Amino acid sequence: MRSYKWILATVAVALTVNAILAAPVGEEEPEILYYDNVRDDQGYFYSYETKDGQSRREQGYIDPESGILRVTGSYKYIGTDGETYEVYYEADENGYRIVGKPPPPSAPGISNTVLLSLVG
Repeated sequence: MRSYKWILATVAVALTVNAILAAPVGEEEPEILYYDNVRDDQGYFYSYETKDGQSRREQGYIDPESGILRVTGSYKYIGTDGETYEVYYEADENGYRIVGKPPPPSAPGISNTVLLSLVG
């Protein structure tokens, strides 16, 4: 009888620990405010923004002269210090690089009309 109580107590403790470890951490998943994604033969464009202030915009196209995928974009987030940070980047045959200026408003092959339609 004593071993039965010990086994029951062990199982109860194990279930309690499991329930505590499986509980949500308290932070919600970022809720998506908007998401756009356009792809065609010339390239792609996507963007999103979440409720917690994160956002990303990216466009890519195949350079017709070199056949290389070229990507420009940016992402934004709110740091733990409350400041908003925005990073601009580009990627091509030389790899991924952070750049100090905003990406161009459109890439060859993706018309401004398509890009402006995504802005809303």
